[in-house]
Amino acid sequence: MIGVGLSGPSGRVLGVRVDRVDYDEAVGRVIEAARAGRPLRVAAANVHVVMEARDDPALARALEAFELVVPDGQPLRWALDATGAPRLPGRVYGPELTRRVIVAAAAEGLPVFLYGATRATLDAMTRRIAGDLAPGARIAGTIAPPFGEALWGAAEADVARIRESGARIVIVGLGCPRQERWVGLHGVAVGVPCLAVGAAIDLLAGAKAMAPGWMQDSGLEWLYRLGTEPRRTVRRYALHNPRFAALLAVDLARRRLRGPG
Repeated sequence: MIGVGLSGPSGRVLGVRVDRVDYDEAVGRVIEAARAGRPLRVAAANVHVVMEARDDPALARALEAFELVVPDGQPLRWALDATGAPRLPGRVYGPELTRRVIVAAAAEGLPVFLYGATRATLDAMTRRIAGDLAPGARIAGTIAPPFGEALWGAAEADVARIRESGARIVIVGLGCPRQERWVGLHGVAVGVPCLAVGAAIDLLAGAKAMAPGWMQDSGLEWLYRLGTEPRRTVRRYALHNPRFAALLAVDLARRRLRGPG
């Protein structure tokens, strides 16, 4: 299904809206909202996000309200291309989107807040930003929120701290589906762009290793994650990946049978 998104064409992958944007458009929309000081809820969608939303109607409804859902996962980009034009030049990878947003924010003097990961990772990320990632960037603050249910009890106080910090962009790295739920619940109250970008903070900070480029381009990043973090990821990939492939094949077959329109 092709629909008209908030700023242009969008598509649906197993019922989840994914916007057909590239890096330039995504970064431009974040910076525009940051300049204006208005909310913009952004999700970097991959197979995990889509399947969690398929299994959780509340999460699906939350994502539907996001102003921007970018095609983070290569399989989602391929799925969008298979459903109709315009074709995407590439995916919008969460860590790379995060890097570009921070660089653009630094160029405009827009303060950035980091929310998620551990204290050690946030400190490493702050050093990385000041070093080779975006020298001169303004870090409004950082919070390493509690894990588990305590996250939700701390949310109101954390939102207040973020608002008081003067941040104009918030990078949220809590892991799926917690980050999407957090941004869905609190993104409007935060009042500035909030980007739910998964492991972007960990990857950019060097706390986790990025998959080689050829594996990313081939849609095999999941295999790299499985090899480097088997205990954390095996259940996710064993549960979601085969179901995604099967359901997508059925969905695409149905579309072909229906024909155009």
